[in-house]
Amino acid sequence: MTNKAIADQFKLLGALMELHQENPYKIKSYKTAYQNLRRVDEPLAEMEKADLKKIRGIGDAIADKIIELQEKGELRLLQEYKAKTPKGIVELINIKGLGTKKLLQLWQELQVETPGELLYACQENRLLSLKGFGEKSQQNIAAQLQYYFRSLDQHRWAEVADEAEDVLLDLQEVFGAENVALTGPFRREMPVVDALDFLIADFDGAQLAAAQLFDDLAPKEPNLPSYWQAHSKESNILLRFHPCSKERFGLGLLQSTGGVDFFRTLREQEDLEACVGLSEPAIFEKLELPFIWPSQRDVSKIYWRAKAGKIPPAIEQSDIQGMLHLHSTYSDGANSLSEMAEHIRSLGYAYMGITDHSPSAFYANGLKPERVKAQWKEIDELNANFSDFHIYKGIESDIKYDGSLDYEADILAGFDFIIASVHSHLKMSKEKAMERLLKAIANPYTHMLGHPTGRLLLSRPAYPVDHALLIEACAKYNVAIEINANPLRLDLDHQWIPYALEKGVKLAINTDAHQLSGLDHIRYGLQMARKGLLPKSACINCFSPSEFAAWCKQKG
Repeated sequence: MTNKAIADQFKLLGALMELHQENPYKIKSYKTAYQNLRRVDEPLAEMEKADLKKIRGIGDAIADKIIELQEKGELRLLQEYKAKTPKGIVELINIKGLGTKKLLQLWQELQVETPGELLYACQENRLLSLKGFGEKSQQNIAAQLQYYFRSLDQHRWAEVADEAEDVLLDLQEVFGAENVALTGPFRREMPVVDALDFLIADFDGAQLAAAQLFDDLAPKEPNLPSYWQAHSKESNILLRFHPCSKERFGLGLLQSTGGVDFFRTLREQEDLEACVGLSEPAIFEKLELPFIWPSQRDVSKIYWRAKAGKIPPAIEQSDIQGMLHLHSTYSDGANSLSEMAEHIRSLGYAYMGITDHSPSAFYANGLKPERVKAQWKEIDELNANFSDFHIYKGIESDIKYDGSLDYEADILAGFDFIIASVHSHLKMSKEKAMERLLKAIANPYTHMLGHPTGRLLLSRPAYPVDHALLIEACAKYNVAIEINANPLRLDLDHQWIPYALEKGVKLAINTDAHQLSGLDHIRYGLQMARKGLLPKSACINCFSPSEFAAWCKQKG
């Protein structure tokens, strides 16, 4: 089990115990365990009890439960609480805006036990009869429920990537490595997928059934199966198995990968039947086209870009010179400034930009001016000891409700660079969102716009923005835009990268790391950069230290 999966068990246990009005001290201990365990870098599944107890807030009882998870894959106590809680109530725990106290009230007083029942109650205005619920909160809950229903059976790419590889290996053992390939939206590295698709040469449903890999394997249409399907055992994601002949495997992979517009254009412009028997790379070679990465096949007019030789080489991790948008224990990070610096330096990067939170993010221990100056002092001391690495003084300044940034001008002027981000008052009209963002972009101290739409994939929709106008403003004021690599965000969306490049806007691939393991998220940012055709020349992280220093100093 991953650290996140283990931590989530304690989060759910605490919530269920709170719903059943159990001992508040035990509830608090499980909630604290969740908060602390999710920040641990070392694999919890491999740690001994003695090492687990060294983690802040973890005593004998919690350590024993982690050992139980290691050995059995589940918590007996959690299963007991789930057994006496309606399944729909467990689902509702994940609905934003519903704390356990409100959920308990809805369960007890309105007898609501499923997301559907709650949405109906909202539509009937039944929540208005309850103490503490108003018209606005009812509308917000209804909106979150509608978003929840839209996202059912959806999975973030990053969360099913390992599972996809495991299933692929299992299938290759049955049919042969050369006869099975991942395909479809997952192969195109779409941020969210509803299924994992596999192309299988000379597929035999009976042969796959005999392997006993899946509990619910069945043809999609019993009389005329176009594909077979099952569900994975880990995440329950839909698995689709598409039959194909060996001789058409290369063409089948090309077509089943998509995107639809790309393959339609390819079929209209090229003689694909002449490519029967060829592998996918060989097909591109025969057609005298550069190989187009699967992830790039959603880009508008990608065939014509390839034909004209206008697809830049993909940015590799080795091209990244520096890590930007990072948090330390000065605000809400899990590692100290020196730990972050030493680790990033050990990974071979030439520089980093620390960007802890500003005062408006009080919930994240945002830095007031005196603490900013203390951090600057520590940065200077650390830099004095480095000959091959440099720490730049940055901040992630909140974009306040009126569009202004935190801090007075004398403090803002002391930073090397500033990322401006919205963290509060996220529920706003398009007009208000653009008013805030445009004012922040026009601020002479803003170097970069962080996670520009505020979305959390499958958890929180983006606030409404005019992407084109936003990008054009960044071009006007020489403000870079972040591609936030956190797999929950992936914001700026890859669809808008080509337009940003067209307008001359620079972009940065930022991990937004709050702990050392968060630095690994760079891989997801690189995926989005590749999908959006971002070249090295337009990626700020690819700048050398001197180029980055020069970029920090020029504005306007």
